[in-house]
Amino acid sequence: MATDTATSQARGIVNMACGSFTGDGTITTVTCGFKPRRVHLINATDRIQQIWQEGMPANNTINTDAAGASTLNTAGLVTPSTASDTFQGFRIAAAAAVSTKVYVWTAWG
Repeated sequence: MATDTATSQARGIVNMACGSFTGDGTITTVTCGFKPRRVHLINATDRIQQIWQEGMPANNTINTDAAGASTLNTAGLVTPSTASDTFQGFRIAAAAAVSTKVYVWTAWG
């Protein structure tokens, strides 16, 4: 039987932010005021989702397409801020911020 110990823990959600934007085909920097532990990005136009969760490599996301199929993406579509970053938030790669597509996001920290 496998066991696991939490790498971080909060008694309730300490920080949460959400927002939306229209993609323009360039890298999008989202400043949410904290280092996220989880980011959920939804392309509302095409019903495609990317999720990054603390404990995953920074360049990995779980992608779910409109049909519900999930795959692992290692192209850094959503990457959280690091200790050396001057902002607190996450970046969305140009490949995930497609022009004219509407995106909504939620970040927890």
